[in-house]
Amino acid sequence: MFNGFVGRIPIYDRRLDLFAYDLKVCGIQSSSPITGPGNSGEAVDYAVIRASEEIILSDLVGRNCGFLVVPDSLLDRVSDLSWPKEQVVLRVSFDARSKERIDCIRELSQAGYKIAIEGNSQTLEALQDARFASVCSIDAAARLPQTSSCISRLHDQGVKLFARNVASPAQYEQLQSLGFDLYQGRYFEQPKLAKNNFIAANKTAVLELLARLHDPKVTIQEVETLVTKDVTLSYKILRLINTAYFGIPRRIESIRRAVIFFGLDRIKNWASVILFSAVEYKPGELMTTALVRARTCEILAEKLGRQGTESYFISGLFSILDAIIDLPMPDIVEKLRLSEEICAALVHGSGPIGELMKGFLSIENGACCPSVSRLLNNGLALDAYTDAIRWANAVSHALTD
Repeated sequence: MFNGFVGRIPIYDRRLDLFAYDLKVCGIQSSSPITGPGNSGEAVDYAVIRASEEIILSDLVGRNCGFLVVPDSLLDRVSDLSWPKEQVVLRVSFDARSKERIDCIRELSQAGYKIAIEGNSQTLEALQDARFASVCSIDAAARLPQTSSCISRLHDQGVKLFARNVASPAQYEQLQSLGFDLYQGRYFEQPKLAKNNFIAANKTAVLELLARLHDPKVTIQEVETLVTKDVTLSYKILRLINTAYFGIPRRIESIRRAVIFFGLDRIKNWASVILFSAVEYKPGELMTTALVRARTCEILAEKLGRQGTESYFISGLFSILDAIIDLPMPDIVEKLRLSEEICAALVHGSGPIGELMKGFLSIENGACCPSVSRLLNNGLALDAYTDAIRWANAVSHALTD
């Protein structure tokens, strides 16, 4: 049993559509994040190889590619990886002065692997021939090229430029102006705040509906009236419930019956999912991220014997609501009148829900510190995560088909 985790972080193209996933591997034996190819050691190698042996890559990335950090010590053991090479992009460090390293990378490329060269602005400027690579990446916090000439040269060779760890609007705008093609980072999960916290009318309407749904004093009759009054919302909830994924033995034809069958909290949570899907925002992958977090937190709460698992679901779902609505989280929480434990989790990351969410987000980003080891034992978090990805895909399909 692999006592570790493989998280996935979206990589976006210039239109903010999903391009691939950056895979974050960690294990109890290698507690520090495997963030770049320079990491080395048996524990790191063990985590990467065991992850590829025990996880079906398509369970994580679907038909997309996964970018995988290859530590220096694993460079000559890439053949030990069990994942299909056509879906793997190897992130490898590069030294233009080392012919041995260049030859090794060329051999991997000739063997059919896609290569992402890791470097800095000096790497980009010194790299004259990169036709063996598909991607050249640089940390957004590093010194960027002074001109776009080296980027144009790489583009001419068919190489995409990838900016990792984008953290601010200023970084993103500069990278776009230079001609970078791919982006990843916290910036895309942050609200894009307008002056005076102005938000579009459709987002305001969604917030108002969410506030009414999640009012602690709301009754079954009020929820039924609220959902039934919105024809689209009512139709999509019933369609979602009656999909084959949920395995309902008899078709449910009314919201009242749905509430009786599943319970009020479950229907409120699914209504929230559908309201999310009605908002127009970029990147669209945020919706999938929210669904995966929601379901993962719910499953983990169930496995750990926690009470009120629906609160874990809604906390995971709402953890990204600020980026979707473009308002600070404290403002959103105030408008929604959520329970105190959910508010504490979303705003401060505190309380039982907040601590579980922080632990999950930590391992999703590749940091398997001792405080989250209980989530890793016997594959608890990894099983929950892959189940949640399958569930999120099924829900997205039901809502868009």
